Amino acid sequence: MELVAGVAQDVGRKTPTRWEAALFALKVWILRAQRGVYDLGYTARRWPVERYPQEEWRSNYELRSHLWSDADRRERRFELGKVENLRRACLRLNGVVIEAGGTFSFWQQVGKASKRKGFVTGRMLQQGCVVPAIGGGLCQLSNALYGLALRSGCEIVERHAHSAKMPNAPIHDATVAWNYIDLRFRVGERTRIKVWMSGEELIVEWQTASSVAAVTSTFVPLDQIVGVRAARQVQSCASCDVTDCFRHETPQSAVMSEECMAYLVDLCSPEFEAYVQRSRRVGDVFARATKAEEAERMAARLAQTLRPEVTHLCVSRSLLSWLWRMGVMGGRTFDVLMTTESAQAADRATGRATDRGLSRDEEEALKAAHRLVTLEEVGDAPTGQSRIAKMVSA
Repeated sequence: MELVAGVAQDVGRKTPTRWEAALFALKVWILRAQRGVYDLGYTARRWPVERYPQEEWRSNYELRSHLWSDADRRERRFELGKVENLRRACLRLNGVVIEAGGTFSFWQQVGKASKRKGFVTGRMLQQGCVVPAIGGGLCQLSNALYGLALRSGCEIVERHAHSAKMPNAPIHDATVAWNYIDLRFRVGERTRIKVWMSGEELIVEWQTASSVAAVTSTFVPLDQIVGVRAARQVQSCASCDVTDCFRHETPQSAVMSEECMAYLVDLCSPEFEAYVQRSRRVGDVFARATKAEEAERMAARLAQTLRPEVTHLCVSRSLLSWLWRMGVMGGRTFDVLMTTESAQAADRATGRATDRGLSRDEEEALKAAHRLVTLEEVGDAPTGQSRIAKMVSA
């Protein structure tokens, strides 16, 4: 995420000053106020989300981008924060349906990236430097949406290129910054956007109700990107040798941002309990239901224990559908403890009406799982116990 549009274009000195930062903040405030007034009479709106559509949608395009890079390990926490921010934004975008002729606005749909909404510190490009910011990293999603909008022939209403070429950034980039730097495009036909994350990639799929896409050539030409962006060197505190900058902070050690696993389990069998205890490492998160409760409520409570540093999960099958629906599995690899009880069975046991979407969520989650942990009977063992027999690749 970045602040541009006449705000960061005139950055020339290597070391920013407090005066420049104050002037920058003032310009941002003015531009946000102007945007607020402009949007009072604008047609952009927040479109409904159809997570489980009843109609048939045709997948026209799909775009995948890597979540993780070989960035300096001292800044790993910012990359973990970026993935957490994408996780939050995907939950608000997955399944959005835009009516024919309708205008999509990134910020109208996602809303302000704030701590209250669960967004964390990532990285953003500001005044020629990569700096920490709440909600940083969302431009990876806006880049993907812009690329697909171009491919589908949408009319690009608003788009802003990054002021500097970021490493591994696509040619068709589109930066966003609340609320005055937005990505807006108008679709020619009814469109549904599916957004989710695997353990390694951000996947954005463009779907339409018909097989013919409207074509227009009114998008912003790439030659409008400022000429200095490819030559400007982008640095962060980890790579910059200027330590007298007022924004400089000592990069965090790799040890402090080490990833960990989380075990989210219900009242499962002794065999699975033993497996979890053997697999746990120091620093891993362990959360277990202490009494019988609804699977949805249990999953929501256990999901609160997840920090951005958690990159791998081990979950009970009864919780899988709900955790997948809540979006906490995105950007993480995960194993599933294949208990016999699914989320639907757990709901029936508590007298709750069955949610028809749960079976679809479970099917998607099982396909995305890294591995399934199953029980295999030992036979006529004297103890009459089962044991963890194998790890079955999904």
